[in-house]
Amino acid sequence: MGVFGADPRTRRSDAEGGRRERVLTSEVMATAWSRLKVRAPLERPMRHVIQAALLIVAIIHLLPLLGVLGPTRLRGLYGVAVPDPNLDLLLRHRAVLFGIIGALQLAAIVHGPLRPVALLVGLASVTSFLVLAVWLGPINPQLFRVAVVDVVALVLLLGAGLAQLREQAG
Repeated sequence: MGVFGADPRTRRSDAEGGRRERVLTSEVMATAWSRLKVRAPLERPMRHVIQAALLIVAIIHLLPLLGVLGPTRLRGLYGVAVPDPNLDLLLRHRAVLFGIIGALQLAAIVHGPLRPVALLVGLASVTSFLVLAVWLGPINPQLFRVAVVDVVALVLLLGAGLAQLREQAG
């Protein structure tokens, strides 16, 4: 009840013959806002940040899919000759796995529930390569280029992961 015994969310309208009408107070607005389940203005840009990062990282993961086309493509991608058919099979299979990761990330752009999984799989992929590259020692220029691209992907994935956590917490 208000100061004069009336509900503070209503007021007397003399133009309407004394009928009470609802006044939009902050409490009423907050209630209406929560009932509409409208997301905060910053959440939409966060979603777009996540989607943009997933798109870039998906492209990064889809590029090695060209290795499926054979040893010539693999040599171009990684700067290594593939004389052994068994090694050729393993590297082509690796290319397919990268295609699967890229497809998951593309799907996560349009299907929100896949985003945490796509981000974690992407993080596992780029982090494992970077750790192995540092651990195993000197790499050729093509693999160094892959490592640089993976560092970019790692930064994007970490940023998108933080945005995803913020969106889920909000």
